[in-house]
Amino acid sequence: MENWTDWFASLPAIESDYLSRGLRSLMIIIVLWGFYRLINRVVTQRTTDVNTRYSWKTGTRYTFVLLSAFLVGRLWVQGLSTIFTVLGLISAALTVTQKEALMNLTGWGVIFWRNLFVLGDRIQIGVHQGDVVGMGPFYFTLMEIGNWVSGDQSTGRIVNVPNSLVWTTPVANYTLDFPFIWNEISFNLTPESDWEQARNILKEIGNKHTIDVNPKAQSAWKHTKEKNIIVTTFTPIVYMRHRSEKPSGYVVILRYLCEPKKRRDREQAIIDDVLKTFQISQNINIRWE
Repeated sequence: MENWTDWFASLPAIESDYLSRGLRSLMIIIVLWGFYRLINRVVTQRTTDVNTRYSWKTGTRYTFVLLSAFLVGRLWVQGLSTIFTVLGLISAALTVTQKEALMNLTGWGVIFWRNLFVLGDRIQIGVHQGDVVGMGPFYFTLMEIGNWVSGDQSTGRIVNVPNSLVWTTPVANYTLDFPFIWNEISFNLTPESDWEQARNILKEIGNKHTIDVNPKAQSAWKHTKEKNIIVTTFTPIVYMRHRSEKPSGYVVILRYLCEPKKRRDREQAIIDDVLKTFQISQNINIRWE
């Protein structure tokens, strides 16, 4: 027992200044953590929008970390000028050794500042296509579509894309501002077919399957006219082309507006309806190639 007493007695005493700094540091972290939890609880109670919740949660989390590091750092590094000197040296070192990480971090800022996309948007950046399911300071996450799967449907893979890619690669957003895209379906007809009847059938079926889309598209466009989004018509259009190459005939093309995430479903419904109608008609023959 005496040996243990002697050993504890030989340990250097903790200076009260260090103890005071430690307690104040702990208090700062606890208070800021409390504010972080409170803000997110209020946002969760007052909004059901997923994007708003996600933005607040992400923003307050990183604000909490940075503010905690700054305030606690002031307690342990004497003088504000010294802190900025240390931060400057750290920044210089990071610029040299962690260039890619900094590019990702600044890319994250560009995504929010330029409003390139938000959670739930369908985008394409480079060879990557998908629905945005996660956004962070270094990567954003896509639920992949396309690739070996046709019809803009999900492959089931999750793709993590570095934020730095937005600096060098165009971002195509399927749903931002005007959440509709144009889709086209074409049918090859024999030269003997009644092309005028085929065109009328396509127009009628196109209107039938997009009757719910047109008013939504018009309403969305009214809110985006100031962004110079040009839409000349909201109803389906049928185009025709004569095939001079062998085998000759006609090509009828139905062009219509649809939601990006429902493109394949609407296309399938329209094709089914068109084929059934053409089959009934005695004057229209599809050329299968």
